[in-house]
Amino acid sequence: MQRTVRRPDQNDAAYSISPLLYLGTIYVILHTFGFPGQYAVVFGGMIETLVKYSTFLVQIAILVMTSGNSIMEIRILNIRLKYWPVYLLLGGIFLISLIGSNDKKTIISYCISLSVNVIFMLWVCDNYTAEKMLEMVYHSQIIFTILSIIFEILFSRYKDSFRTGVYMGCLHPKNTVAAQLAFGFLMQSLLLLVKMHHKRPITKPFMAFLVLQLVLLRLSQGTGAMFTALIPVFYLAFMYGKFSLFKKRLWLGYIYIVANIGFLIFALTVIQWVAPFIESLGKDATLSGRTITWNKLIAVMQEEKTMTGYGYCHFWEDSRALLLFHRGFTYKESWFKEMSFGAHNNILELWCNIGLMGVGLLFFTFIAAFRKPSRWTYDQYIFIAGFMINFTIFGMTETSFTTYGFMTVFMFLAMAYACKGNDQEGTLFN
Repeated sequence: MQRTVRRPDQNDAAYSISPLLYLGTIYVILHTFGFPGQYAVVFGGMIETLVKYSTFLVQIAILVMTSGNSIMEIRILNIRLKYWPVYLLLGGIFLISLIGSNDKKTIISYCISLSVNVIFMLWVCDNYTAEKMLEMVYHSQIIFTILSIIFEILFSRYKDSFRTGVYMGCLHPKNTVAAQLAFGFLMQSLLLLVKMHHKRPITKPFMAFLVLQLVLLRLSQGTGAMFTALIPVFYLAFMYGKFSLFKKRLWLGYIYIVANIGFLIFALTVIQWVAPFIESLGKDATLSGRTITWNKLIAVMQEEKTMTGYGYCHFWEDSRALLLFHRGFTYKESWFKEMSFGAHNNILELWCNIGLMGVGLLFFTFIAAFRKPSRWTYDQYIFIAGFMINFTIFGMTETSFTTYGFMTVFMFLAMAYACKGNDQEGTLFN
C-alpha cells in the first residue's frame, strides 16, 4: 500500500524555497547534459570551470538547506537503508579505484565529484516523484536545446570543417550530440506516457518540442542514438501490458547483464566468423573499429590490473595503460596507436577502470536494486524501464560511465527509484 506523501509543513524551509530548488536542480541537470560544452571554446575555459564549481556549490547548498529546519539537523547525506545497493556501488568504485590507481589525488577528485552527483540524485529521488522528475528533465532539455540552437546559429564557425551541414549544437563530437538529443527525446516520451496514463492534458507546444528533437536528431545524423531511444518507447507504449508475453514487468538487472555479455561474445566471435560475408555486402565487420579496440583492451587487462583496473575514469589518462594499449598495432591499424578516448563499450570500460571486481559489483548491485519491479509505481516503472533499456543498448557500442554525465547520474537515479519503490514517505514535491 502506498504511503502518504509528506505534508509541506514537515519541512517548511525546503517547501518555502521550492522554486529555487527546482531551478537549482535544472541547473545541475544542464551540467550533466554537457553545458557549457563548446561555449567554452568561444568564451574561454574559465566558463567551464565556473559552471563545474558552481554546480558543485548548488548541489551542496540544496542538500544543506533541505536537510532540516534547524542548524542541528543540517547534514549533506541522509543515509537510508533502502538505498544500500547505491551506497555499495558508489563505495566500491571509490575503494577499488584507490587500490588500482597510482594517481591517488586524481582518483579522489573524480570519486568525490561522482559521489556528490550520486548523493544529489538520491536527494532528487527522496523529494520528487518520478513524474515531477521527468518534468524537470523536460524543462532542462528545453533550455539546453535553446542554448544549442543559439550556438549553432551564432557560432557555427567553431564547428569542425568536416561537420559542415551536420547539426552539432554546443556539444562535440557527433556521437555525444546524438546521445544527448536521444536522451532528451526519450525522457520526454516517457513523460508523455505518464501524462497519458494519468489523463493529464497534452499541449501543442509539448508535442511540437518532441517533434523538434526528432528533427534535430535526424540533422545530427544520430541514427543509432535514435534507434536506442525508440526501442524502449515502443516497448512501453505498444507492448507493455498489452500482450500476455509483456504483462509482467521486466527484470532489468538480469537483462542488462545477459544482453551486454551476450553482445560482446557475439561481436567478438560470430560476427568475425562471417566477416568476409558482411564485408562483401559493403558493411564493416569491425563495427567501425570497435572490435579491434575490444580485443586489444581484453589483452591489456589480462596482462595487468585485471581485478582492480586503473581507477574510475582513469584508464585513458594512465601512461602505462596507454603504452600497453598502443603497442602491437600493425601499420594498417596505425590510427589505434594514437587513439585514447574510450572503449565504446560499458562493460569493457568498467573493466579497464575498476577491474573485474568492479564489473562484478555492478552486476550484483543491479540485481539487488532492480529485483522487485512489482513494488514500483507505474510512473517509476516507465522511467526505470525506459532508461535502463536505453542504457543497456547504448552501452553495447558506446561508453556511459563518467563522473557527472547524464548517463551515469541517471543510472544511479534509476537505481534509487527502484530501491525506493512505492514508498512515498518523505517525498516533498509531487
